[in-house]
Amino acid sequence: MKIFRCKACFYLHEGEDAPDFCPKCGAPKEQFELLDENITGLIIRSRKSNALLMTSITMLKELQNLAKEGINDNLDPSCLNYFQRVAECSDLLKKIAMAEIQSHITKNKWG
Repeated sequence: MKIFRCKACFYLHEGEDAPDFCPKCGAPKEQFELLDENITGLIIRSRKSNALLMTSITMLKELQNLAKEGINDNLDPSCLNYFQRVAECSDLLKKIAMAEIQSHITKNKWG
């Protein structure tokens, strides 16, 4: 598999040849560069982990919403403490996952 990257907007295209125009920004075919096999391999290999990270971020956001409901309900001090800890931990894990995604982007492991 070949992957071409638009130098103008970083759009990735898979195929035997670059498209005539970038579907994202409209740049001409000449603005595409063929990625080397190592970078292509990193992108393909990392797609599963990237999808898992994105799914975990979505789930952690849902957990934060649940924690807010529990905090607002404020049934008793131990429940409040639990939901405050859920909010804190889920926020931390969400930030870690987002940092990992950023790390993948800077290492050309996103696509």
